[in-house]
Amino acid sequence: MRTISTAAQLPAGSVIAIYGSGERGQALFEEIRNLPDKDLQVRCFIDSFADGEVLGLPKLSLAAFLKQDPASRGVIVVASEACTQIVWSLREKGMEAAFHYDRDYNAGLALPKAAPGAMAGFLHKHFPARTLPATGAAGQPGYSPLGYTSAELDRRGDLNIMFLGCSWVADANQETSFTRCVCDRFAQELSATVCDWNLALGGESVDYMARTLLCSIDALRPDLVFLVFTGLDREEYFTLEGKRVRFQLDWLLEREKNSPAWKSLPRDVRESLTQLGELYSPSQDVARFLKNYLLIESVLDSRAIPWGFSMVPAPRVVEPVMDLMQAEWIRPLRYLGEPFEVVDYVSREDSHPGPESRKRFADKVHAWFNARHGADIRHMISSRKA
Repeated sequence: MRTISTAAQLPAGSVIAIYGSGERGQALFEEIRNLPDKDLQVRCFIDSFADGEVLGLPKLSLAAFLKQDPASRGVIVVASEACTQIVWSLREKGMEAAFHYDRDYNAGLALPKAAPGAMAGFLHKHFPARTLPATGAAGQPGYSPLGYTSAELDRRGDLNIMFLGCSWVADANQETSFTRCVCDRFAQELSATVCDWNLALGGESVDYMARTLLCSIDALRPDLVFLVFTGLDREEYFTLEGKRVRFQLDWLLEREKNSPAWKSLPRDVRESLTQLGELYSPSQDVARFLKNYLLIESVLDSRAIPWGFSMVPAPRVVEPVMDLMQAEWIRPLRYLGEPFEVVDYVSREDSHPGPESRKRFADKVHAWFNARHGADIRHMISSRKA
């Protein structure tokens, strides 16, 4: 059986029996009537159970159709959403449908189209296979050539730890970040070189975390991975031109105030953020997060990479994640056991975790990995040094 999307694909001169008298079958009949040059003739409609008339043609139940002379039945074209059931029903009766009409319901609509070749450029920029995608910070002072805060991505140590998150992880001063503290503790404890592969960036989303992990995991091949999940209202949106737009609810407040930050955005970005805001839904936040989480879990578990996660201590993050654990979508064994605790701040103006908070959190992450994977980590390092 061949699937067609238009009546023009039917062989010229065919005598046809349309199995399906609903919207799809009637649409096929109308198409055939508008193709006089193909000399197509519709004998009847077929219904699984009922007899009657449709658009001036007889509608035969399957039982009545089977009583027809086989030589006069014509070519059977299935035009119904119940195609699978119909095909099996016909086969049970010793018949085969010649075509399945799966009409292109987008035909004739003015759907937007990307420029020719644009998709290849989009994928190369944002979804490169087995390598790190460049970020908007590429080339800025303090960032790697691809736009990350980590300066160690081009070398390997005895132990290599990847971190992902937002500005709570991507400390401007890499030497005082909690990720550097975690690596220093392992280095001192194991007398080993430990690379801090910090791929976190300020203002980024769990979309960003999943995408970056997916692209880079086979290029970097980390030994451990730790993630700090950020606001679930944040998302990546890619425009028709392939431009990446970062949405979060805070932008709606900036729009309401018509703030300088809002006015400084390009017009097309403001339009995209406004449209995304009109569609905003906390339920969609949770659905998107769950899909990202399961992608992250699949990528890491399939490669047998030990990993764990925590989250920023915002109720709009903590409560949905705990609900997902309760619903058994997220297994608690990957969870640090608590959010990133804040006991001090960077400054009065900056509410990000201060030095003591980063130190305490590093101690917890280090202890968590040791408790669950300490023996494997030590065995791996000793074998590399051998």
